[in-house]
Amino acid sequence: MCQRIPSVFRDPVFAGVVVLTLGLGVGATTAVFTLISSSALRPLPVEAPDRLARLFHGDRLGEDWTWPVWEEIARRSDRFAGVFASSRVTFDVVAAGESRFVEGLWASGGFFETLGVQPLVGRVFTAADDRPGCGADGPVAVISHRFWRERFGGGADVVGRSLPLNGVSFTVIGVTPPAFFGPTVGRTFDVVVPLGCETMVRGARSLLGNPWSHWLNVTFRLRPDQAFQEATAIVRTWQPEIRDATLPNQMTASSRERYLRNPMVLLPAGNGGASTLWRRQRTSLLALLVIAGLLLVVTCANAANLMLARGMARRREVALRVALGATPWQVARLVLQESALLAAAGGVVGLLVASWVTRLLVLGLSQRAGEVFIDVSPDWRVAVFTSVVSVGTALLFGAAPAMRAGRADPRAALAEHGRLTHSVGLHVAGSGDSGGSGGGVAGAGGGGGTVREDVHDPGRPGRGGGPGARPSGDAARLW
Repeated sequence: MCQRIPSVFRDPVFAGVVVLTLGLGVGATTAVFTLISSSALRPLPVEAPDRLARLFHGDRLGEDWTWPVWEEIARRSDRFAGVFASSRVTFDVVAAGESRFVEGLWASGGFFETLGVQPLVGRVFTAADDRPGCGADGPVAVISHRFWRERFGGGADVVGRSLPLNGVSFTVIGVTPPAFFGPTVGRTFDVVVPLGCETMVRGARSLLGNPWSHWLNVTFRLRPDQAFQEATAIVRTWQPEIRDATLPNQMTASSRERYLRNPMVLLPAGNGGASTLWRRQRTSLLALLVIAGLLLVVTCANAANLMLARGMARRREVALRVALGATPWQVARLVLQESALLAAAGGVVGLLVASWVTRLLVLGLSQRAGEVFIDVSPDWRVAVFTSVVSVGTALLFGAAPAMRAGRADPRAALAEHGRLTHSVGLHVAGSGDSGGSGGGVAGAGGGGGTVREDVHDPGRPGRGGGPGARPSGDAARLW
């Protein structure tokens, strides 16, 4: 039974130290990559996210637009499959006499239709609900799955319930799916309210019609046959008319010229690559990835040193293998196999470490950039990355020990062992051709038997001890 266990795991202390060392390096690297993948690569949980595009200012890549600009765009939206405007807001929800602030979104009537998000419970609002002063059903709201469970206990009777937002009573009409966190990576929401209801909540402070306040994000859904360059060209043809129609009064000449000439640009919005979080934190996250990579190299070097030290202790075993006919490649392959097993175990530990480190990194980002929401659950990108890192780790820390083992000199190692055994009074004997080298190896592998003298000189002809001889009997167990 013991012989079925890989030899490297028969020393649990050694294996544990190496696996833990590799796990820390792999875990730190995987954690940073998970954060980068979730922030910039993972698509939004909506229908065909690759067809979404967000409108930016060309000069500084700002993404906030005024209400008059949005009205002009909405009138021309038939050139696209869909378009919506949205803006973040914090609502005060009064519960049991206590105020609680929740994350909210103002959104135009095409918000859910353009994103292709279907309700889990009830319905979502449409253009009919997005009217100045709210639609025919009055102030309505759609809540997130998380808020539904926290506030309403996940009850099916949530539709029709009242939800006070900043002192205005809204009627809950639906709940979004649990995977949907909003249109922007790095932020989530609790409540979505139609833009037309903004005047009821803010009153005299309403931003609707204000030509100076830039507060709306505009997102398009491209048609299946539209490329991003074509979509940008369409928006550019609108630009002179939209800029002229929305030009604020009392602008200086230089500001007026800059406003009219500032180009409109469409960028992909289906993942976090265009998000504010990624643009602001990209340098920091890439720097963290480089640091984690250096840490991985250091851990691989430490693991390689441990493997080399273990290889020195196994010189006699390796020499016996070579004496019995093992080629340098077979010996090196054995060491690489052991390295691969250790790296695989380190990869599993690394995933556990990564789940903990990733949460610490998200907490750090939240302290720098406000509350940050990122879905850091492992996906296929993280799995592939961890697998590649584990394989690279096995090659990196296993190459040097494997090359050294493959170049082992059996004569020197066995001669050294012979001197050591004589020095402690062990009896070295030969008993004729009937024992052969197989008996000698069996005695050595037994840990307490005799070591035959003919094994000490594998190059000497006769008695089956030559380098090309094949093992037999119990000696085969060393293979």
